[in-house]
Amino acid sequence: MHPHPRPYAASIMDAMIGLGREMRDLLLPRGCAGCDLPDAVLCDSCTGLFGHDVIRPVSATVIASGRVHACGTYRGEVRHAILMWKDHDDQELDAEFGHLIAGCLRRSGEIGMLFTHRGHRGHAASVAVVPAPSTPSSMRRRGRFHTITLANAITEELQRQGVRARCVPALSITGTQAKSVQTGGAKARSDRLRNHIHVNRDLLHGCHTSILVDDIITTGSTMRQCAQALHGAGVPVRTGFALAAVPAPSERDQSSSML
Repeated sequence: MHPHPRPYAASIMDAMIGLGREMRDLLLPRGCAGCDLPDAVLCDSCTGLFGHDVIRPVSATVIASGRVHACGTYRGEVRHAILMWKDHDDQELDAEFGHLIAGCLRRSGEIGMLFTHRGHRGHAASVAVVPAPSTPSSMRRRGRFHTITLANAITEELQRQGVRARCVPALSITGTQAKSVQTGGAKARSDRLRNHIHVNRDLLHGCHTSILVDDIITTGSTMRQCAQALHGAGVPVRTGFALAAVPAPSERDQSSSML
């Protein structure tokens, strides 16, 4: 009998999975998730589009920094790549998007601000990195909590920079069915979530401040509602990050506005 049957069986299974992926790639070579360029998960050109940082102002009474950040603008190749990831289960993009949102964090200047925020007893704050929740029906359809991948990437970057941070999936949505993309307008989106965001306070124990992480900023209502829920739980939100922001009226009309 083989002295270690389980590890041996696992290595055989890994080899078979790897072979299956190689055969798939030979028969059905993938293209870039953004523009379909052959043999790329996300080509250099599309990757570059996620480096055009977008800042959305938001009331400082809701989010302490008065702003949230996105890697790029939600249109064209950026939009297509995100939809492939979140709605078509392109999990090969997990690593790509994690790297991109971590880069947005580094460029934002928010890391330095966290060191100036003092927690209890004068120590640097312990940061909860909180992924924005999806409705239960969306979670079942996708088969995973997709924004937690982004929250983990933010957490790991904060830890590399010396910030005490942990990923805390403390929020959930209950009692609402409509997808956010099916609800138009800031007021309608806000009404959709009002009183439907639940906070697991136990998971937030020991955290003094938080960072919200989402996939797309549309009107900002999701981040506002999540921030208000966290504030009510005693863990105010410092700022927020997302992969992309929908073009605001200010960008279409060449004028400025608040979220």
